[in-house]
Amino acid sequence: MGYKRILALILAILLVSVATTAQAQEMPAFETTEVAEGLYSFGNGFVYNAFLVTDEGVIVFDSVDANHAQHSLDAIRGITDLPIQYLVYSHNHYDHESGGQIFKDAGATVLSHEEVAVWLEAHPNPNVVMPDETWSGDSHTLTSGGRDVILHFYGSNHGKGMTVFEFPDVRTIFTVDLVVPERVAFIYMPDF
Repeated sequence: MGYKRILALILAILLVSVATTAQAQEMPAFETTEVAEGLYSFGNGFVYNAFLVTDEGVIVFDSVDANHAQHSLDAIRGITDLPIQYLVYSHNHYDHESGGQIFKDAGATVLSHEEVAVWLEAHPNPNVVMPDETWSGDSHTLTSGGRDVILHFYGSNHGKGMTVFEFPDVRTIFTVDLVVPERVAFIYMPDF
C-alpha cells in the first residue's frame, strides 16, 4: 500500500472518529441561576440571556433563538406566572434577537435602542421580531413593579445600539458581546 493511500486511510479514520464524537456530545443542559433577588441568568454554558421578575411582570433580555427562547420561557413559567411585559434587545445581531416571537406571543412588548430598529428594518430576518417600541440617547429607564432597569448606550461597539443593562437596586449589570478598550474581539465579530 502506497504512502498516499495510508495517509488517506488514516485521515478518513480520523474524520469518522471526530464526526462520531461530535454527534455523541449533547448540548449542555439549560440552567437557571438567580444572580440577585428576582434577577436570573439563563443559559447552557455557551449562550445566555437574562430575565427580571418584578411584582408586576417579567422583563426578558435577549431571546437568542427559538429553541433558547422556548426553554427560557419554560424556565420563567417554572418561577412565576406573571405576564411577560418586555423583551429587550441588546443589539442588532440575529444570534441574540431570533426567536423573539415566542415572547411576543406570551404578551411581551419588544423594546430596543433606535439604532437596532433602524438596522433591523433595513436587514429584515423572518426569525427576528421588529421592536414595538424604541428608545434613544445614552440611557433609558424601564420600570416594573417598583424596580428600575437602566439601559445604557455608550456609542459604537460590537453591534448597532449595543445596550448594557443595569439593575441599580441589586448593583448588577448584564451585558453581551461588549468590546472594551484594548481588547481584541473574536474573529466572528466583524463589525465592532
